[in-house]
Amino acid sequence: MSGLRRALIVLVVVELASLIGLMLLVSPAAPLPVSQLGTQESGLIEDMQAAEAKHDPQQMQSWVTIGDFYCAFGLLPEAEYCLQEAERLGRLDENGFLLRGNILSRLGRMKEAEKYFRQVIDFQGERASDAWIQLGLDALRRNDPQQAEKALRQSGDQPVAMLALARLLIRTDRAAEAGALLDRILEQYPGSMRALQLKTWACEALGDDRGARENYELSLRHVQIISMLTPVRQHDEEMHQQHGPGRFLFESGKMEQRGDLAAAVDLTEQAIEAMKPLKRPYYSMRAAELYLDINLPKRALKHLRLALIIDGETAENWELVGNAWFALGDKEKARRAWLEGSRFRASKFMPANQYMQRNLVESATESGDNELARHHTGLMHYETGLLAWRENDLRSALVAFTAAVENLPEHAASWYYLAETRRAESDREGARVAYQRCLELNANHGRAIDALALLETE
Repeated sequence: MSGLRRALIVLVVVELASLIGLMLLVSPAAPLPVSQLGTQESGLIEDMQAAEAKHDPQQMQSWVTIGDFYCAFGLLPEAEYCLQEAERLGRLDENGFLLRGNILSRLGRMKEAEKYFRQVIDFQGERASDAWIQLGLDALRRNDPQQAEKALRQSGDQPVAMLALARLLIRTDRAAEAGALLDRILEQYPGSMRALQLKTWACEALGDDRGARENYELSLRHVQIISMLTPVRQHDEEMHQQHGPGRFLFESGKMEQRGDLAAAVDLTEQAIEAMKPLKRPYYSMRAAELYLDINLPKRALKHLRLALIIDGETAENWELVGNAWFALGDKEKARRAWLEGSRFRASKFMPANQYMQRNLVESATESGDNELARHHTGLMHYETGLLAWRENDLRSALVAFTAAVENLPEHAASWYYLAETRRAESDREGARVAYQRCLELNANHGRAIDALALLETE
């Protein structure tokens, strides 16, 4: 073979190699999915578009990051597409495997998700217990209690897993073991309403009526709430505090803690703007509270009207409406707002009803109507007692309910809770008297009838 021919062959090979290399280099990378931005808030769309603009399709971690973003805000098909592309470029780490499994689980593809959760466990790292929790909860969704139990027992001492396991044990006729597990939870979280409720069910399953009653009553008087968010759901909450409207609201809370109320209200307004076209009553309520704190009641009323339209009437809303009118100098409108609000019950641990009754006492006293002032004084003490009762502060509850019946002796609910408090404090005779007085005022008060009958048999 002549030297010229060899040179030509080498030249052709080099050109082919160069052409192939060039094709590989300029081959278009997989594009981002077309996300359903129209379903999101405007502020989140901006953050999402900014994240997409920074995306590098040649980098595996970039696909994972954008997939995590999509997943946290409910764009699950888009998130799954991104994780597929990430795996095409390299091997995921344990966080990537956990994310892929989480996405598949939320899409209902739980058998596929299991493979990824198992790979997280194989790392034997700090995310292993998170993967076990997801496996356990997915098994419950598939109605596979045996696999659920195995996984939940591997989840360590994470409260969400322990509570799920306790419930599973109760439902599979192992209430005694569930009771022991719940005792462990209550050692760590002695005021857990949910754990006490489950302990009630365990006692019932064991035929322990007295124990069931005691734990049921304790659950009514405790307010500590154990979060039922799994670790991956907690991560979603953190993402919501970092992006979209939630970012402004989170920063608003920080400014309020620092005492910079003007900055706090400005950030809340930005959160409301970023929420468009959607609306959330909580955002409007928060803005109203801040405007009242900086003595801008007219602006507060604007947000409170919007909250009433979105969410309807609530005790919390009417309390703030009354406060706004009072700040504007219209005491009659304030009084009517507080009266209207007293028709509604505030959220279980919120003091709106107590505050409204206190304001109505002051209003009646100022107008010289002593009888009306006494009426609202009784209701104020009743509301104070309820708040103390729900925090298991029996001493304060006893003082408040005693004052309530002294000022408002015809109020059956005050007599009932006075009886309950006395019984919890082992004053059986005092409880009997209060139950009987409650029933004199309301013969059909079912809880008082049951409690009095129980008292007679104890």
